[in-house]
Amino acid sequence: MYWKFLIKISKICLMSSLLAFLTQEFTQSSVNGQSLSAQTVESNNNSCDSLPQSQQLTSSFQLNNPQLIEAQRLNQTIKQLYDQGLYAQAIPLAERILSIYQETIGENTLELTEIYNRLANLNSRINNTTKAEIFLKEALEIRESILGENHPAVAQILNSLAENYRIQNKYYESESLQKRALSIYQDNCGEHNILLINSLSNLGLLY
Repeated sequence: MYWKFLIKISKICLMSSLLAFLTQEFTQSSVNGQSLSAQTVESNNNSCDSLPQSQQLTSSFQLNNPQLIEAQRLNQTIKQLYDQGLYAQAIPLAERILSIYQETIGENTLELTEIYNRLANLNSRINNTTKAEIFLKEALEIRESILGENHPAVAQILNSLAENYRIQNKYYESESLQKRALSIYQDNCGEHNILLINSLSNLGLLY
């Protein structure tokens, strides 16, 4: 029972530290004449973890490619199924898009990482965390190779993979990735960015 008490105390201390951090940031923002909520809106409009604009899907050749037109149609269907909670039905469609992208724009593109990320999300929704982990690792490897290891879009995948590990009770692995994501956001997104705050919150779930 004693160790459970210690864990509870640790959680309280962590949440108190997080609250103090947010209060300090809010106060400093107000002094500067800009509220934290206003900065949050700004960060959402210009998210620092956005992927760079790619030319892979915007060339005239690709726009007229019937396979990519099919992929766009499948994307709309996936969104509808997702909104209805029909995740298992959406997975084969996302896998078809993955196959189309691999055939048309190549194996090592940022667009591919978005499909891997979507497949990971869908599999997580049906509690297939093992398969979701595989897709997230694929996305992480590609983003690191294209964007570098310190890009916020890499941190976004790190956060998702860390959450996947947390669900699997792999707390050490999860903590390591969450701390790395937090460091990336601190380096790139500024002290008031909502991504940094969310990363702190995710880290707090581990304690």
